[in-house]
Amino acid sequence: MTIRDVAKYAKVSPATVSNVINGTKYVSDDLKERVNKAICDLDFQVDYAASIMKKSTTHTIGVILPTLNLVFTSQVINGIQSVISNNNYRIIFYTADNNIDKEINYVRMLTAYRGDGIIVDSIANEDKDADYLGYLATLHNGNKRIPVVSIERNFVEHGIHSVHVNNVLGGEIATNHLIECGCREIAIITGPTFSDLVIDRIKGYKNILTKHGISFDDELIIYGDFTPISGYRAVNHLIKEGLSFDSVFACNDEMAVGALRALLKNGISIPDDVKLIGFDNTFISSIVTPQISTINVPKFRIGYSAARILIDLIRKNGHVDGLSCEMPISVIIRGSTEKGKVDGWELDVW
Repeated sequence: MTIRDVAKYAKVSPATVSNVINGTKYVSDDLKERVNKAICDLDFQVDYAASIMKKSTTHTIGVILPTLNLVFTSQVINGIQSVISNNNYRIIFYTADNNIDKEINYVRMLTAYRGDGIIVDSIANEDKDADYLGYLATLHNGNKRIPVVSIERNFVEHGIHSVHVNNVLGGEIATNHLIECGCREIAIITGPTFSDLVIDRIKGYKNILTKHGISFDDELIIYGDFTPISGYRAVNHLIKEGLSFDSVFACNDEMAVGALRALLKNGISIPDDVKLIGFDNTFISSIVTPQISTINVPKFRIGYSAARILIDLIRKNGHVDGLSCEMPISVIIRGSTEKGKVDGWELDVW
């Protein structure tokens, strides 16, 4: 059975059936219904593998993420989907579980199946994984160029289009805000140490301590994993060890929420006794009490911009000016650093 048989049964053209199956062009709801009914009635099976081999484009975009468990990630995905779906592309999501080997395998899989482009939130180390990054920058299947756009990580030096924020600057802004609030003993809860963006936030933290003549204390740096429970455990560790601290900089909002819970559970008043700031401005920072001050990262816009760049790269065969797209960041001041300060819910996704 062929597409022509389906077209004859549905009383439409073969091109219309193809457009419904592949999502390549707009088809009215009425025609879609007729085609889908014909496919169902005839039990027509689409041979996608054969279809892929016959054409250079599959209208498929791969999105590779380190995890799907973070609030931050869901808002980036919304931005990606808003562009991709409006341009008649399918999206395949892969979760690498913070494993570089899994990430590389997914890239190879998408390449083998002739994906049209890839958006990747990579955990690659710029020094150790330089060969892999070079591979991403020149990805192809035969004569087909497969463009790649990096989100969160800045891989411009490796020739990869990147949509990112300045994480050093973000660390500086967060730490400077705490110092402006009178803090001198600033604990920091980091994310996974393999992540360059975490290393950059720590660098920004240290830069501002040095600028203000504050000695860096190794005991005030606690390593987390971006989850609320790691923020909770980090603060409990500080308290259990009897370490003196007047503020906490958590490198994402989820750890900040965990830190807030631990502080309150131990009878520590926020912001009177300890001030707290997070990073990302995800909605959870604005719905707890007190609301958590944070660094605003335009999450939806990161996903939207990455997808927009990727579509342009596909259509222009990789020729798009400018590799770097740096998003603006700013401090959002709430009750965790300024008593009584109330800010609305984080609803402005753009």
